[in-house]
Amino acid sequence: MRAVFADTGLLYAAVDVDDQYHQRSQAELQRINTERFNNPSSLSCLSGNI
Repeated sequence: MRAVFADTGLLYAAVDVDDQYHQRSQAELQRINTERFNNPSSLSCLSGNI
């Protein structure tokens, strides 16, 4: 069996308006969308401390 580890902190913060990183995650997702990153593993590297 294979296991996958997915850090969803960035996505969780993006939808939870009460999350302390909500604004930052929104900005990061907008930047990712603008720069058209296609590699999901990039999210973890780009999100920094989120």
